[in-house]
Amino acid sequence: MDVFDFLDRVKDQPDHGLYVDAPWPDAGQEYEHSFSTVQQRRLAKRLGEFNSCRLVIRYGDHPLIRELYSVDRWNWIEQTSRSQTNGAVDEVLITRRC
Repeated sequence: MDVFDFLDRVKDQPDHGLYVDAPWPDAGQEYEHSFSTVQQRRLAKRLGEFNSCRLVIRYGDHPLIRELYSVDRWNWIEQTSRSQTNGAVDEVLITRRC
């Protein structure tokens, strides 16, 4: 089941929550799963349709993600984490602005 099929099954209720760790833009070909820009836009649109359930979305800080999850609609928690090669990487946790 892909993420879009899964999201179609999720009930948008206040007692539900989703943690979304989608493929990051420009992740590279070495990753098993990746998203095109079209898929990134589709995911952002679909997640934006949830009104009641709690959402936490994890991404690397990237201009496309800043465009898709604007700070006027979403809360951004910026942090530094470690990449798979143990290097420092800027990442964000995005939640719905209430």
